[in-house]
Formats: sequence, C-alpha cells, structure tokens
Amino acid sequence: MGLQEHVFAYRDCCLSVHESRPFKAGSRLVPVFLHGRFGDALLWAMSSAFQQIRPHYRCLLLDLPGYGRSFMSDPDEALALSWLEIRDMLVELLAARLEPGEQAVLVGHDLGAVVAQFTSLVAPPVIGGLVLTGSRSLFDESGFALRFLRYRRWQLLRASPGLSRAHRRGILDAPIPLSLIRGLERSWPGRYERLALRKQARKLSAPVLLLWGKQDRLTPPEHGFHLANAFGDARYLEHEEGGHWSFLDQDAWFATKLSEFLFHLDLVSSVRWGKSS
Repeated sequence: MGLQEHVFAYRDCCLSVHESRPFKAGSRLVPVFLHGRFGDALLWAMSSAFQQIRPHYRCLLLDLPGYGRSFMSDPDEALALSWLEIRDMLVELLAARLEPGEQAVLVGHDLGAVVAQFTSLVAPPVIGGLVLTGSRSLFDESGFALRFLRYRRWQLLRASPGLSRAHRRGILDAPIPLSLIRGLERSWPGRYERLALRKQARKLSAPVLLLWGKQDRLTPPEHGFHLANAFGDARYLEHEEGGHWSFLDQDAWFATKLSEFLFHLDLVSSVRWGKSS
C-alpha cells in the first residue's frame, strides 16, 4: 500500500504508526486515522476515504495498543491503561510526528473516535478538526460494554451487507485485546468528570464532522445527535443505508464528505495564514 512504518515508544508500549506522504506538499493538515475495537489501522488503509485524500495530505494511521503491529512488553500491563493514558499517549505521538505549523485532523471510528474526543479537549492548538463515526459519546453515562464482543462483531457483520469480502476478512482477522478494553471500561469518566468534559467540548473551536450510518446497530444515530449537541461547532450527516462501518460500506459518500471537510479546513487555514486561495 506504499505506507512507511514508524515505531513510537510510550511507557511499555511500542506503537506502530503508518505514514503516507502526499505527491505534492502544501497542506498544513495531517489526517490521523484511529481505528475501532473491531479492526486495526490497515482497515482504514483499505478505505476509499484514505485512498482519495492520500495524494494531497500527509496521513498517519495508528495501531492502538494490542492491535495490528503495536504491542506491549507485558500484555497484562494493558489492564493498567486508562483513557487518560491513551489520550496522553496520542498527545505525545502528535508532538513527536507533527512538523512545525502542522495541525492534526483526527479521523476516528468507534474506539478511535472516543480517543479523538478525549485528545481534542487537552490539545486544542494542534487539533485542526475532528471527524467521528460510529462512536459512543464521551459524555454518556456508560462506556464500552465488554461482554459478548465477538458475538456483537458477528451480528454487526450480518447487518452490514455492503461490506466487501476483503473488508470482512480485515474485521474478522483483527484480534480484540480484551485486557485493553477492560481497562478502558473501568476508567470511563464519572458523572462530574463528564460534566467538566462537556464544558470543555462547548469551548472547543475546532470544527467537528459527524458521519453516521442510519443502520448502525451498535452506536445508533442517537449517539451522533448527542455528540452534535455537545460540541460548539459540529455538523451531523447521515447515510440511510450506512451501518457501523459506514466508511467502508458507504465508502464513496464517506470519502466525499471527508474530502469536502478537509478542503474547507484548508481554505480557512489559508486565510488565517495569509495565503491566497
């Protein structure tokens, strides 16, 4: 796929970061793709959304701990990872990989979208925008359910006829690091933490694009509505036939909306930096 792999060390984690360089440099925006519970970075790499923007933007695709080519020296240590530590890990990675003047656009699905929400509230200067899909809201009372994840994956695949055989294989082949999911479930923010985070979200200046599949059975459109109301500058778009993996089963629609969003951010950035458009 023409991706260059880097290794980023954080605590006892070795994170795999896949990078794609554009044909022609010019944009200060760096899309950073964050995968969900049922997949890894290469699932994003197979998407039309990534393939459509990669000629124009430097892109980063991250394997979260326990996924893809990322690993921990002691797998049991994944139990100790909390949402705050995953967030701090991503903040440090962005500080190491972004060049001066660049801003990240966090493109997150499912688990990766929640990581993006957390990160955007503590690192606003380096976040140029958010694109969230198939995600729980950070401000909900309950976090990720741990039980029956493999069965839920099977149910979601049955309810997603638009997925190709290659997409289904990528989803089924990716292991689910239950120890990591368990640690994240235990560290979900409490009531007063969520209230404080909601106040921060209202003040976030970076625009947020929410792309949802109406047929998503794991995170129905109501979750997208909650997120749209939580952020100060958010836009919600929905596809009638999209499922939980709308970036795959409705790939042309998702790719178009992502490209339009990045183009808009580029125009705003050009005005801000005094460049002619």
